[in-house]
Amino acid sequence: MNSFIPCVDFAGFGLDIEDTSQADPSSVQKIADQLYSAFTNVGFVYLKNYGISPDELEKVLEVSRQFFTLPEDIKRKSERAENGNSGYVCQGRESFNRERPPDLRESYNITPCERSKLVFPQDLPEFEAVITEYYNRCHKLAMRVLHVIAIALKIDVSLLAVKD
Repeated sequence: MNSFIPCVDFAGFGLDIEDTSQADPSSVQKIADQLYSAFTNVGFVYLKNYGISPDELEKVLEVSRQFFTLPEDIKRKSERAENGNSGYVCQGRESFNRERPPDLRESYNITPCERSKLVFPQDLPEFEAVITEYYNRCHKLAMRVLHVIAIALKIDVSLLAVKD
């Protein structure tokens, strides 16, 4: 097994391509072959040129910093429901190991099946637009990666990915 993580250029099927049916089939096959090799030989891969810009990432990081520096009582207005997984999760609410103290982290989760129940922070109006757009773009990218993996595995694309 290799000791380095390969980097695959995803430009040939990245988010900058509006209509994936217009992607060059040989470029897509090359990406599929590289992903197959990376996952088979290493188990991990870095992607580059996938279509989410550094500016987009910086906007997400900035609005996240703004949210997580809000006072606790403000953040708790968008707290995750007891039986759900979407929304704000305060420090100490979760523990991935029941035999240890609760986790000292906080998060804001978005899951596709609970998006209609999600309460976004009203004290930070741009949070919803920025985070939702980023979530949607990541989902679209994930479907494209799964599409290419299906090609690499020589299986029907619909078994792994939904059309974006």
